[in-house]
Amino acid sequence: MSDTLTLDPDRPVAVRLFDLAVADTIIDDCSGFDYAMLFFLLNGSIVGRAILPVVDGSVSPDQLRASANRLKDDIGDMSPELHYRATVPRVFLPRMSIVVCTRDRAHILRECVESLLAVDWPEAEIVVVDNSSDPTETRNLLQDFPSISYLRCARTGLNRSRNLGIKATSGEIIAFTDDDARVHSTWLKGLAANFRDPMVAVATGITLPAHLDARPAIEFEMTSPFTKGFTRKEFTLTNTDMMSIAQIGAGVNMAVRRSCLDDIGYFDESLDGGTPTISGGDHEFFHRAITRGYRVAYDPSAIVWHSHRVTSSEAIRTVYGYGVGVLSWWTRSLIQEREYAVLLRAPICILQYHVGRVVDSLLGKSGSPPLKYSVAELRGALYGPIAYLKSLAGMSD
Repeated sequence: MSDTLTLDPDRPVAVRLFDLAVADTIIDDCSGFDYAMLFFLLNGSIVGRAILPVVDGSVSPDQLRASANRLKDDIGDMSPELHYRATVPRVFLPRMSIVVCTRDRAHILRECVESLLAVDWPEAEIVVVDNSSDPTETRNLLQDFPSISYLRCARTGLNRSRNLGIKATSGEIIAFTDDDARVHSTWLKGLAANFRDPMVAVATGITLPAHLDARPAIEFEMTSPFTKGFTRKEFTLTNTDMMSIAQIGAGVNMAVRRSCLDDIGYFDESLDGGTPTISGGDHEFFHRAITRGYRVAYDPSAIVWHSHRVTSSEAIRTVYGYGVGVLSWWTRSLIQEREYAVLLRAPICILQYHVGRVVDSLLGKSGSPPLKYSVAELRGALYGPIAYLKSLAGMSD
């Protein structure tokens, strides 16, 4: 569904869920906001989005109703998404584990943990893997949550933390999220449903912005939104290439089938946060799963909210890291997997996507990110191969 308005970094935006099955719902809790970004929920799945103006703290009921009706007309009563959801068996309860990776952010971890404890799932074990420079704050926080296991990862690295979490859990399916996220109560149900198919090795979900009340957060959402569409998709070797892996989702909202790890391997510890590559570990893992012949599912019924960065320097650094991460894992694929197509695809990607985004920003094209973000991402991409080689060198130290 198309938005009726586009984001303006100078105009704060309220983020709200709107259940299409609940008649006569009103949105009147948006004081202090100029717009409301509404994500429409139907049968437990996000099926569309609209950005509507806020007047005196409320969204016009007429505009809200018109947007909802247009969306209902677009999706129909039995779209592929809703048909899939209707065919999910009522009882499908694989043993689930949850791994939360955290580093020096105990001040925001509490909200994440509280949301996980409210998840509607029988007996899911939760493990917090702490990569902090000083574990005191995280340990103190988790004293309030005795049902949650604590694990210290002394050596820096997000992928190291993920791998340690896998080894410390027992679930058939291991779900991952980060300390700067909170999950919907039906999150595990949305992820687990995809593993009915034995060829699905990885599932991801839809990640929504938690807050868009500060300029850096809005600019980040304009540049690198985590929302990857409103229909369920399956990614395979026949319909996916390296340049489209980002459409699968992100590590903040993913789950992995344990039995596939012997074939796929674990997360590559030379990639992602805590290494010179900064990011890219999740996308490299998705790509590796696909090249091994498995399917990766994206399902907008697995809902997570992500807290975007609140300062401009943090947001730019994050976008820069995304650029570094992509070319880092492409370099890994060239060196480790002998994927020689990278030699052609990488220059094409840099020219068409990264340089193209810079040009669009310079020209002020509608929907393009602010120039400082597109430039930062391009700089990161150019540095990516060097970052990976530095990371490899550091692994051998």
